[in-house]
Amino acid sequence: MADVVLSADPALLTSSRVLEIGCGSGDFCVWMASRGATEVIGEDFSGVAIENARTLHASSGASFAVGDIQSISHQDGMFDLVVSCETIEHVPHPARAVHELARVLRPGGTLLLSTPNYLSLTGVYRAFSELTGRGWDEGGQPLVNWTTYPRTAMWIRRAGLAIKSTRGEGWVVPVRGRPGGLVIHPPAGLRRWLKLVARHVLFEARKPH
Repeated sequence: MADVVLSADPALLTSSRVLEIGCGSGDFCVWMASRGATEVIGEDFSGVAIENARTLHASSGASFAVGDIQSISHQDGMFDLVVSCETIEHVPHPARAVHELARVLRPGGTLLLSTPNYLSLTGVYRAFSELTGRGWDEGGQPLVNWTTYPRTAMWIRRAGLAIKSTRGEGWVVPVRGRPGGLVIHPPAGLRRWLKLVARHVLFEARKPH
């Protein structure tokens, strides 16, 4: 989802130092490195993911390292842009993770953070699954926090950041026996009002000067 904001506002990448936490295979880091960023660092808790990223993108201009979003190794104020997509819901202390993301931003820097939003119908289905003993693991993930639009917004504000914009993505009706459920495409004019119940939400936040 972060690429949507970056495509709309390429100035966020121009001559910027960028950190992506939870970079996985590193594809998005390479995308950012090709669009004007001065430096792009991708970090992930999985050593296997980082080795794959290094192998796949050896000459991409991005660099990769093992890192923990709850204890980022970089000094305060090191980055112009910090990106974290679908990661904080999988760590023991998501509020601490958001605080760390804010800490390594320079004053005036931008955080792009996306999470699942369990105020959606997916959240209703998750609650039903857990109450009926079926469990919920998001494809094998050992930990899936109950992230919601208001809860994530609270963590961002408590980390000292100002939310500039939010964007919802994905309106899905879970249907038993239908992988991925029934996808709904609301008109563009309604998406602004329906983002509170979107399946995922992207926050763009700024660190005050």
